Amino acid sequence: MKNFKNILLPFTICISHVFCEEVKLLIEEYIPFPQKIKNLNLLPTQFDWFTQDKFILVDQFMSEVIQLKSDGEISLSTKAEWGGNNNTEIVWAGVSNQGVKVVDKLTNSLTRTDFNLNPVEIIDFNFELYPEHAAEDRFGNVYLYSQSYSSIFILENSGTSLRMHVDLNKLRILSTSVKSMSTNGDGQLGVLGYEGNFFEFSKNGLKKFSHKSEIQNLEFLVPLKRDWMLFNKDGQGELIKTGQELKIPTNLLPIYDIKTKNNRIAILSDSQIIVLRIN
Repeated sequence: MKNFKNILLPFTICISHVFCEEVKLLIEEYIPFPQKIKNLNLLPTQFDWFTQDKFILVDQFMSEVIQLKSDGEISLSTKAEWGGNNNTEIVWAGVSNQGVKVVDKLTNSLTRTDFNLNPVEIIDFNFELYPEHAAEDRFGNVYLYSQSYSSIFILENSGTSLRMHVDLNKLRILSTSVKSMSTNGDGQLGVLGYEGNFFEFSKNGLKKFSHKSEIQNLEFLVPLKRDWMLFNKDGQGELIKTGQELKIPTNLLPIYDIKTKNNRIAILSDSQIIVLRIN
């Protein structure tokens, strides 16, 4: 395994439309996957920050969720019904201060677990959503994209209220499908369509901003300060509101997922997680 630590990646991060500052992304840490993940025939394709030195990984093909510590230790739930179950299809898992939330498309439900990934509650959706994507805001609300409704629903943190949040049928440019969703620190929802169309929605579901990217095959939507980053799997990207071009070095590819937390960016690759710190 090549040691990537202490490599500096020059980016320009624009804090607002009128002020930009030169910063560098320092490769702070890389976490190689332990052999046990390969032994279990797992290939994580989605992840989220658990704590400072711990992540949850999702193998969407195998419908499995595991914990990974920075020292390489992994753990799986012994009580969850997912994992190799043909009747499950996990599309998203996220961490909150209450534990972990897991969205299952086939069962049309959300499972809340404790911090050991043991289920404590299953919430069945009262609409036939069969969600394709999900995202959670800092208030604990979960946004669910349903292709059958061509709409985004919001499940409030209490789990008792599920309602339509954004009707994408009214936005013809996004009527085909949604590629990715994410939320920023202000609780606003970002939505990326397959044609490179981006929309930002307020906490009330009102459209605030839109953007058409010229980058091909975009996959990832990542909040960063007061802007949003878009990337494809080849590492080509941009900051939406400033138009600043971004590029992830080829030795960090392929990219399966990207997450941000405070001043850190984590990249999920095929055999490791690389953590970048914004200086």
